[in-house]
Amino acid sequence: MRMAYLTARHGQFWRDHNQKIVAVLIWLLLLGSYAIYYQRNGLTVETSLRQLLALFDTPYGPLLYLLSFLIRPLLFFSVGILCIMGGIIFGVGSVTHFLLALAYAVVGVICSALISFGIGRFLGHGIVPQVDGTRAELVQRYADQLRRNGFLTVLTMRLILLPFDVVNYLAALMAVEWKAFLLATAIGILPSTFAFVSFGAAIDMSQMTTGQMPQIDAKMILLGIILFALSLLISRWYKQHTK
Repeated sequence: MRMAYLTARHGQFWRDHNQKIVAVLIWLLLLGSYAIYYQRNGLTVETSLRQLLALFDTPYGPLLYLLSFLIRPLLFFSVGILCIMGGIIFGVGSVTHFLLALAYAVVGVICSALISFGIGRFLGHGIVPQVDGTRAELVQRYADQLRRNGFLTVLTMRLILLPFDVVNYLAALMAVEWKAFLLATAIGILPSTFAFVSFGAAIDMSQMTTGQMPQIDAKMILLGIILFALSLLISRWYKQHTK
């Protein structure tokens, strides 16, 4: 009896956490491989950064950056961190660079959302990550609203900054039309994506390749704070008007 109980508990644990376990194993494999490469080639932090920046400073750089968004749903990596990285890699130095970084990030976020949406449609129930507290109540409420008005509900969930993949999977499970999902996502991610890319573009990492501290652009930091505050204000307004 005890053995059967333990087996059932083990099976339940795997069903509840299999995605996270697989993601952790993949991350351990990637980090372990890079650690071996780092050690065998006698790299330093400066040389590693120099190689990374050189890798993205090629015609294939934007494609590699977009690829990171495409595989992100499999690794449960943060969309916000990827947007900040885009600002660091592509957005430093000029307004043109910043706008390019913003365009890359927006395209990447939208593509990543569509992949998660497709995974949700394919795998069905059980794919939605668990959330707790207030966000769990929001998820339950918006799950019903998604059936009635997919576009407005997805837009609202984006603006109130619900977990990125939760929105994607819920929209898929509630059979939201993919065109409505795409348009609502493209509009709803703009404030937060703009803010995250601004934070990244404020950091000139090229200085670290020469052993110096990176320069910080205070104006870009301020822009990012203003945009993020605007996003939170919009979020608060939407919460009050969707209760």
